[in-house]
Amino acid sequence: MYKIDDYKLFDEYNDQVSSLQDQFEELFSHPPAELQVSSIIRGSPLGACSDALASALLSSALADPLSIDASVSSIVASLSTTKDLIFTDTEAGWIDTPFNDVFAMDLGDCLNTTLHESYLHKVKQTVTSPKNTVLSSALLAGIVVRDKLLGPNLVNEFVDQGLQLPDVTPVEKQKREAVLIGACFILLVAGSVLLDNWRKYDPGRLQRVVEALEVLKQEKVIKYPTGVDLLEVCSLMKLFIRLIIELQRTINAAKGQFKVETTAAEVWVLLFPPVSFPSLRILTNLVGGWFR
Repeated sequence: MYKIDDYKLFDEYNDQVSSLQDQFEELFSHPPAELQVSSIIRGSPLGACSDALASALLSSALADPLSIDASVSSIVASLSTTKDLIFTDTEAGWIDTPFNDVFAMDLGDCLNTTLHESYLHKVKQTVTSPKNTVLSSALLAGIVVRDKLLGPNLVNEFVDQGLQLPDVTPVEKQKREAVLIGACFILLVAGSVLLDNWRKYDPGRLQRVVEALEVLKQEKVIKYPTGVDLLEVCSLMKLFIRLIIELQRTINAAKGQFKVETTAAEVWVLLFPPVSFPSLRILTNLVGGWFR
């Protein structure tokens, strides 16, 4: 049973996390931020700092997926200067643990929660839109794996679910499209790292990934509902075409063994282009190179 003093400690900790998270989010909105991030880490309680840094990175990515590359780069650079920091919290199970390891654990927990939507009492997201946090968190997960903040195990189950590979727990039918698109994001930005891992531990996996992508394309898992309004139908058809393009690009990257480097911003704009994105005719011409 908790004592009053215990609740005070919880409140103090939460206040520290909230304050630090605000500072990190402000820095991520004005990159580069590595010097300031390092300074905050060294001058703050390490436990709250790790929690806040992981939460701030995720929050910033969900708010602005185009900023993911810069935010992750800032953290990678910052952590290269904090390898000497050691954290101990016996109640939490941390004893003489490098701060960087604690942060990796916190970040992994944050991403697992958003990727698999393991929230309590929250409706699952099924609509493909820039507001779908499964998509933006998948893109962030791909970048942190690509930049080796976390290992490939973070995303393996999610990718397998998106590709509907056997021996994994399938996602709900209404979520298949979003999870497949998220898997495509990860394969596009982190495919080279995943491939190195597969070569060591599962040499036949690349072929299974290619085959799964081809099957899912034929089954038209990525799709949008139609409407009676002509303008709405045209809009939906354009978005549908972009989604198919995204899947085709992932297939081509897989066949080429993911040798093409892709940024988070490039992948996000491919799926959710700004208003000034080229017309459908120009877009079709641009896509020609992906199908060669």
